[in-house]
Amino acid sequence: INYNKLDHKLAAQLGIGIIYQELSVIDELTVLENLYIGRHLTKKICGVNIIDWREMRVRAAMMLLRVGLKVDLDEKVANLSISHKQMLEIAKTLMLDAKVIIMDEPTSSLTNKEVDYLFLIMNQLRK
Repeated sequence: INYNKLDHKLAAQLGIGIIYQELSVIDELTVLENLYIGRHLTKKICGVNIIDWREMRVRAAMMLLRVGLKVDLDEKVANLSISHKQMLEIAKTLMLDAKVIIMDEPTSSLTNKEVDYLFLIMNQLRK
């Protein structure tokens, strides 16, 4: 594997999640929508695939708990603080089954208190 040419698709296949300094959450969407962009869970009913919103909400709520993010799934991301958006990015990455997360300048726009919280969550996720 040529790690110098590691793209998102290959990284995901290898269990590597990448979070850039410029966050990729979309302010106009809800927390739930951001967690599942481009990869809705579906179930078959009468042979037809439909989006399984209930299962998506359950999994999303569990992931938010895991990263310590206490926000409503239906909240618009525009209403979240920078630190909450950072936690949402981490949750998105973990939902892709990332085993390793590479973060570019994760503390650059956070207050000292938010930095402490980010490192607390990161240490808890290591375990």
